[in-house]
Formats: sequence, structure tokens, C-alpha cells
Amino acid sequence: MRKSSTLSSLIVLLAIAFQSAAQDSGPQVRVITSGGFTAAFDILGPIFEQATGIEVVTDYGSSMGGGPESIPLRLQRGETFDLLIFNGSAFDGVAATGRIRPASRVELARSIVGMAVRTNAPKPDISSMEAFVETLVAHGVTDVFGIVGSAYMDALDIFEPAGIRFYSVAHEQAAAHMADGYSRVSGRHGVCIAQNGPGVTNFVTAIAAAYWAHSPVVCITPQAGIGGERLGRFQETDQMPIFEKITKYQVEVKSHARMAELTHRAFTLAMAENGPTQLNIPRDQFYGEADHQIIPPRHIERSAGGPESLDAAATLLAGARFPVILAGGGVVMAQGQNEAVALAEYLGAPVACSYLHNDAFPADHELWAGPIGYQGHKTAMNLISQADVVLALGSRLGPFGTLPQHGLEYWPESARIVQVDIDHRALGLVRAVEVGVCGDAGAAAQEILDRLKNLEVSAHTTRDSRLAELDNQRESWENELTEWSSSNTSPVAPRRALRELELAMPCLLYTSPSPRD
Repeated sequence: MRKSSTLSSLIVLLAIAFQSAAQDSGPQVRVITSGGFTAAFDILGPIFEQATGIEVVTDYGSSMGGGPESIPLRLQRGETFDLLIFNGSAFDGVAATGRIRPASRVELARSIVGMAVRTNAPKPDISSMEAFVETLVAHGVTDVFGIVGSAYMDALDIFEPAGIRFYSVAHEQAAAHMADGYSRVSGRHGVCIAQNGPGVTNFVTAIAAAYWAHSPVVCITPQAGIGGERLGRFQETDQMPIFEKITKYQVEVKSHARMAELTHRAFTLAMAENGPTQLNIPRDQFYGEADHQIIPPRHIERSAGGPESLDAAATLLAGARFPVILAGGGVVMAQGQNEAVALAEYLGAPVACSYLHNDAFPADHELWAGPIGYQGHKTAMNLISQADVVLALGSRLGPFGTLPQHGLEYWPESARIVQVDIDHRALGLVRAVEVGVCGDAGAAAQEILDRLKNLEVSAHTTRDSRLAELDNQRESWENELTEWSSSNTSPVAPRRALRELELAMPCLLYTSPSPRD
């Protein structure tokens, strides 16, 4: 009897709240509800619609999640609603936002139900830690790597309701390496965070690796609070100079009111500059409220390069009789493998891959020559040594990736070089180039191909002999590898073991050389 009476009371209260909401909202009422109340309102909503002629729009979720614990945070960040139905466990948090009237409770079985009608009050200020997390969410962050520390623990508490998973590691260097790897595989931001002082300094080696790999890692470095610098406070370290030479951009949040703005900028420039950025946050700046504006991500559109340099590149390649393409990491970052393949096929040009970027060109393609540089293929080295024009597509031509190997001084000193790189500072930095194209590797490859189709291409007349040379060099290198790997000693020599594994599963075996080897 009590349950029936309580249910009737709930319906009456709901009807009163709905009527009040409808008076303010006009022909449409937006309802936010969570938990087990969604099913009930699926039934009651149409009844109220029929009785009043007002459309009911029901919201069962949001980017912050749909559980009752998410309701206060959704209100704090300014979500609009006309009628709110929520679990009683969220009542105090909802009331504290100051965005509801009137608020009432009614006991239903063993649950507490709260109902609220929207006020026309302006959006309240939010805390800087919420602005920080909301900006991460706006930039699509779903995973963060690090070790928990008191400097940012309160911000960490709202990672989960924001849909962000925190991966706790045994050492901060591992967290930054994981962020780097995550970024390379996904093409998204990799994010790492640690306790101020020794936790942050443990990031250095991995952030340096991300810098040279051009990975958009955002390194979040909480710091000792503002106001007592140089007093030797808890784990105080001057953290900005440590990362100065291995990041593309650094910024310190010196005012909590700029948290959203500067967090957004660190994420934007990491992607725009293809490299790690440092967001340094004094621990006291996670606190304090302000009118934060959560800025959506800014997509930086990349071009193929200037028309004059693209024309010059096409003209130079059109005159080449033995062109070779060197595909680098820029092809991978631009997702330009298809464009690189199309250009190589049109020219009939063998394609070598730069150091650690074997994924820049498909290894099963007939024009693939293998990697050059450290532990590279003699096939690629012998072919590039014969080139009269080299197209360095998305490669900075770094010295470690073009150094002599296997006793071969293979770099063609007399060849004319076209270099395509998105970073203008890399053009001609290591090796003199005749044409430098500042542009996206994939887009540039397509533009060069389009121009070549309107020119007479000398390489077409030498295609057969060039492909025959490629086949001969590949066969010679494979025979040499087999000879190196034919030891019958016991225990089995490493080269023999790797060769046998390669032959058994050629598409699955991958070995990663280390500069320390």
C-alpha cells in the first residue's frame, strides 16, 4: 500500500514539475534522467505529451557519462535542461550547483528520487581542474599514462566520470614511452602525467625519443605551487628548462583562469608541430574558479606545398633516368602511403624506406627496396647509389639514417635531391637539396604526380632496365642473407634463428634495432 501511495506521489510531483518546466520552455521540454528512471519516463513522457501537446526530448547520456554521479558535473559545465530527474545519491551535488529550483525528494521503495526545474541563472564558474579535464575530453583524450601523485590527485578523481582511463605504471619513463607508442599507433595525442619533481624528471628520456619520432605527446608536469619559489618546498624543481630542447612548445599555467586556454594550446600545437609539448601546472593552479571557455580542437589543414616548388620538383623528376624515392616517417604521419605508391608506380622508381619507417611503403610491392641506414638492406643502398634524382618524401635525411653500412658508402653525392617535409626547418638541414617542398608528404606526392602526367618523363624509357636491376639486387641480397644465416653450429646462431623464423612467418616477424646495439 505504501509503495502504491509513494508511486502516486511521484507521478503527482512529476506532473507538477513538468508543468512548471513547460511554462518556461515553450513547445519543447528537454528532460535529463539517469539510472532506472529512464524506463519510467519512457512510459510517462508520452502521457504528458498527449495531455499537454508539448514535445518531450529525453537525454539519457552525455560525454560525461550517464550515471547519477555525472549529473552535478554536467550541470557545472553548463548543460541545459528543462526537467531533471536523478537518483538521490546525486542530490547534494546537484543542489550545490545552484542551478535548480525547486528541489524536492520523495522516497520510492528503497530509492531516493530528486526532481528539479531549470533556472534561468547564468552559467556558473567552474574550477580550473574541471576546465583541465573538460579540455582533455574536448580533444578526444580517452587514455592517460602516469603515476598517481598528490599534485594532481583531485583532478584525477574526475578522469573516470569524464570517460578517461588512467594507466598506472611502475616508472614514469614507461608512462612517457607508452604515450609515445600510443601516439605513433593511433595518430592521436599521447598523454602522460606524473608527480612534480622526481616523477616529472623521469619523463626526460622518453620525451626525447618522442621528439625525434615526431610524436604529438602532451607531457603534463604538475609543479610546486606559485609563491614560494626557491624555498626548497616539497620536491621543488625548475621543470621547464629540463624539457626546453626536446619539446615543440612549453607553457606554464601561472593563473588558474587560463587553464582551459593553455591546455587547449598545448594539445593544438602538439598535433600541429608533430612533436611533444609540455604543459607545466603549479599544483595550486588546479584550484580556483573562473568563467572557462572550453575550446573545441582546431584542425590545422596541411597543404601540398608552394606551386613553384612543386613545379620544380616535377620538372626535376621528369628529367631523371634513374629516380629513386626515399619514403620516410612523414609519409606515415600523413597517411600518404597510397599516394607514394601511385607516384612510384608512375615513375617506375624503386622505393627505399628511411630508418625505422619500414611502414612508409608496402614491403610486398614490386618496387620496394627495403630500408637504408643502420642495419638496412643492401638492395636499397645499391639502388640509391645509382640514382640521378632522389625524392626524399617525408624524410629529414637524418645522418643516422643515411650513414654507411655493410662497408658501403652508398649515398649518391652527385645526385640531385628533392626533399619534401612539413617542417621547413628540416629542408636542406642535413644534406644539400636542389628543391625543397614544404608540405604534407601525401598531398605533395599527389600534386607531383598530377604535374608529371603533363610532362614527358625520361624514366619511362628506362623502366625495364631499372626494374631488372631492382630484381637482381634483391635476389643478391637475399642470397647473401641466407649465406650469413646458414650456420649449423649448436646452439643455433641468432642469425640462423631469425632467418628461419622469417621464412616460416614472413609477415609476422619484426625486429627493432636499438641505437645502443
